[in-house]
Amino acid sequence: MSADTPRRADEGLLAVRGVGEQMRLRGLTGWDQLTDRHLEAYRDHVLTATIPAQRKRALQGAVLLLHSYRDLLPAPCRMATADPWRGARDDALVVVPGPGRVNKTPRIALAMMEALLAWSLRMLEDIGPDVAEARRVWQGLRAGEYRSQAGFDGLPIRDRLARFLAAAGADAVLPGRRGADGGLVLDEYALCRLLGLDSSHGKLRSDLQRRMAAASGLPIADGCPLPAPITGRIDGRPWRESPITAGELPGLVQVLTAALFTVVCHLSGMRPGEVLNLRRGCRATDPGDLLLGRRDKAPGLWTSCRAAGTRPGLGRPVRCGDGLSLPDGRRQFAR
Repeated sequence: MSADTPRRADEGLLAVRGVGEQMRLRGLTGWDQLTDRHLEAYRDHVLTATIPAQRKRALQGAVLLLHSYRDLLPAPCRMATADPWRGARDDALVVVPGPGRVNKTPRIALAMMEALLAWSLRMLEDIGPDVAEARRVWQGLRAGEYRSQAGFDGLPIRDRLARFLAAAGADAVLPGRRGADGGLVLDEYALCRLLGLDSSHGKLRSDLQRRMAAASGLPIADGCPLPAPITGRIDGRPWRESPITAGELPGLVQVLTAALFTVVCHLSGMRPGEVLNLRRGCRATDPGDLLLGRRDKAPGLWTSCRAAGTRPGLGRPVRCGDGLSLPDGRRQFAR
């Protein structure tokens, strides 16, 4: 028995009661008095009624349903007709308009959805915090507001570079990028960001400054490693051995955003378009009719974006999304 069998049975009984009411109005006291002439009159009444076509079909289908049990019913319950409406099927009695546009997009297979959700949660809980922290660090470095840049205020580039190199530890590196020949060369743009220079400084200003960097003896890294710790672990081990680099951030932020989108869609039951239209900061400003009060797909659980955000619930993924600076500053999720 399917989950909606009781509902369909109730609808069928209501339709049979509708037939019985019309019989009463015509002075009929038993089903065995219902002839083809009465059925034609009943059909005319149903077709002219101002009710939905689906309801008209149900009211006439009740007659056919009852007649289909004719051989199992006692004589007083058998209609006085051998073939109601000359054998017409209920779908031929009333033309029901189609549902219009049908979504033909295949559903995601359950096994794939489970794996996608599992890795989205893994990204959110174990990797996401490190990505978000690296993003905040890089934003601070680009704005000249990171704590390591406090001593550079007001200094010329040469003095900033000298102080930066003097403070470098044993494991320090210089930011690098791949040159035309594929080898590593100094990434002057990233170095200017580390020195707290604004975006007008895309490279060092003199060969002297370049010689200072080369003479420091610091190795050139493949990228610009960010001073953000790796705290996430997978199977008891750090999810990566080296720091996140500035060049990796855009791709990691996109993957994290996709994971957050997947989790929010799954737990809230909202349509993808509704999730894409969530505005930045909605977790704190929602009046209660968008996110708060929506039932999670987990039975008996209620979503609250203002709550601590533990799974299941939307608080944590939406809060994590609030901490990311995405290309679209107005929407929670970039399109």
